[in-house]
Amino acid sequence: MKKILVPVDFSKTSQNALAYAVEYALETKAKIHVFHVIQPLGGEVGYSFYGIGDRIISELESEAQKYLQDITSPHSKKKYKGTKKSLEISWAVHTGAVVEEANRYITTENYNGVFVGTKSQAGSSFWLWGSVTYQIISSAKAPVVTIPSNAKYESIKEILYASNFTPDEVDYIDYLREIASYFNARITCLHIDSLEPNTIANQSWQQMEEMRDLYSFLPVSELDFKIQFNEKVESGIFDYLKKNKVDVIAVLQKERSFIEQLFHHSVSRTLPFHSEIPVLILKEKYV
Repeated sequence: MKKILVPVDFSKTSQNALAYAVEYALETKAKIHVFHVIQPLGGEVGYSFYGIGDRIISELESEAQKYLQDITSPHSKKKYKGTKKSLEISWAVHTGAVVEEANRYITTENYNGVFVGTKSQAGSSFWLWGSVTYQIISSAKAPVVTIPSNAKYESIKEILYASNFTPDEVDYIDYLREIASYFNARITCLHIDSLEPNTIANQSWQQMEEMRDLYSFLPVSELDFKIQFNEKVESGIFDYLKKNKVDVIAVLQKERSFIEQLFHHSVSRTLPFHSEIPVLILKEKYV
């Protein structure tokens, strides 16, 4: 992620996401673009501006411009790690829809990562479908990093990847290895299996050994593979977190139709709202 997008509103949650993104960029020498979107009344559907006059839109834009100037200016003076070069950080205000603006930057200006703030939510996450953050997680055409409102940046040393130990995950593991190289971090590929650990014929054990063989050229201190037993993937991940220090959780978001999303519980779409640790959502088609 060398060109990072940070959508913000006027909340402390989004400011915290920006602060995290800045520290990440300083270590990886990435560029940051911060943007705020003034959305039409009634949300994004229809893009109707009925009921909002041009003068009100102009006032909202002026207010947003001042806000972005205020929150980005202190960061522009910071230097990339090990250099005298100042952080490349820019900002803009748009009118329309957040996800569409993010994807426009991604497709036309080659931005390749989105950092967004999240608030922890207990219980069912079905209602989150209407939230802007959920839409970014679901529809952004680039990896998304969700930053909990209480998360403070620490240099990344431990990355946990929720894996199925399948050969098609090699590209995503290699993507994580590239990120890890900036921080000298270790990656642990963790598979949550519902079968009992004494099941000798468990296919997961065989797949794990195959992945280990594939990456046998790397020491365990850089890349490791483990199995945790739990009936639910999300619960298994949280059980692991209770016993192990992790700085970032990475999950793969599969491409699914709208109907499939209705009936399939996606950890990549709900975990960010339950986690107190930043979550990196890898996109099946966009890594």
